[in-house]
Amino acid sequence: MKRYTYFFICSVILTGSACKKDFLEVIDKTKILRQGYVVDLPTTEHYMNGIYGELATSVAGLFNMPIPEITADNLKLFGSVSLSQLGNFYNWTQTTTLDESGGAWYDNYRIIRACNFVIEKSDEYKDQDLAKAAMLKGQALCIRAWMHFSLVNLFAQSFNYSQDASHLGVPYIYTSDIEERVTRQTVAEVYEAMIADLKEALQLLPATGVTNKQYINYQAGKALLARIYLFKSDYNMAKYLAGQVLQDVPMMIADYPAKLYTSQESEALFQIPPGSSQTANYTTDFYGRYCRRTIRFTASNDIVQLYRAYPSDKRNSWILDSTIGKVVTKFPKGVTGTHTMAEADFYQTFFRSTEMALTAAEAYAMLGNDDSARYFANEIRVRAGIPVIAPTIMGAALIDSIKIERRKEMAFEGIRMFDLLRWKQNVNRKDALTPAAQLLPYPSDKSISPIPFADVQIAGLSQNPGY
Repeated sequence: MKRYTYFFICSVILTGSACKKDFLEVIDKTKILRQGYVVDLPTTEHYMNGIYGELATSVAGLFNMPIPEITADNLKLFGSVSLSQLGNFYNWTQTTTLDESGGAWYDNYRIIRACNFVIEKSDEYKDQDLAKAAMLKGQALCIRAWMHFSLVNLFAQSFNYSQDASHLGVPYIYTSDIEERVTRQTVAEVYEAMIADLKEALQLLPATGVTNKQYINYQAGKALLARIYLFKSDYNMAKYLAGQVLQDVPMMIADYPAKLYTSQESEALFQIPPGSSQTANYTTDFYGRYCRRTIRFTASNDIVQLYRAYPSDKRNSWILDSTIGKVVTKFPKGVTGTHTMAEADFYQTFFRSTEMALTAAEAYAMLGNDDSARYFANEIRVRAGIPVIAPTIMGAALIDSIKIERRKEMAFEGIRMFDLLRWKQNVNRKDALTPAAQLLPYPSDKSISPIPFADVQIAGLSQNPGY
């Protein structure tokens, strides 16, 4: 049964009144609705489908996707930065009173608690259909880990910020009960919990036979785990898992980049269809509208120069010269032709095989295996139509080349700032909109967001330094 059938019910269930209060103390008025609706495994599945709708409206929306690009050096605001709330992200001047990052905080934790409810109910009703219960629980575990990963990147310094990752991370929440109090855990503890969730999920999700990429699946879970190991600097595990994914789902060659973000994207591991169209399973509002229709962002000259270093680079099509600047056209328009807004009519891909090739390249390079690192990096470069990395390029120079390739391929996908932090690099903008926005040296307290004011004041969570 299609997901949109239950989107309204589950959207009501997922969307409580916590958006203006702290997510721990608010009375959960949806609890009776949720408990009354989910009474067996089929209704647990319906509730899980609502989570996918919530992913479309929240994770692919205004807060989660552009922030790591706007705080780094890939996107800039069009017009006066003072006219947009996101100007504080761009200028690294966030405040606790405005609570700019609260949207991502509350959205992600709302989804996490919903996933916990599915986990609880999948265990409760597993005797009704063991295989389906395992699949639902596996999906919920993957999404729970993914949402915590987004949070720990946005609200905490990178894993390698301290020697043993003992600096403060975010609360890792295992229950659907909003009244249960939690505290911030260390980044090391958050990573341990994410890895444990994904390992359990991979034991539950079918390893073969799953062809629907619109649901979290075994390969997407493995790709997320590879990403987490890369951010943890566990390069052996990162390249091992990335290699496994690439064996099962190779990079797309013939249709690159034309079929990216469409239903024909063969390298997609998990993607959400465009909402409001006849082919969609739920209503959604995609990130593309912010880059294309309302033109709140344009590409920085920094990333444009990287693309145009080679006229033959197929990724030059991702940037359009216009009277208002360099408009991002990486995400296609009108993919299905049935969406009410053409700029939002594309499939949002969250995990794809090309990232795994980049992960393998970086991991091998960090392990000193230059030949394997060049192999994976050159696979991407050849596909893009640019020269390969010469065999004479090795060591630090090779790592730098791979970092540039990662930046170009993954640009505008919501990961750039987090890469810079784990690489311990400054944010250096050549075309900054204000003098104060030219340089953010590493390390900086302002490279991460403040914990929302209400959860510091009411729930007693420790605030990040500098806020």
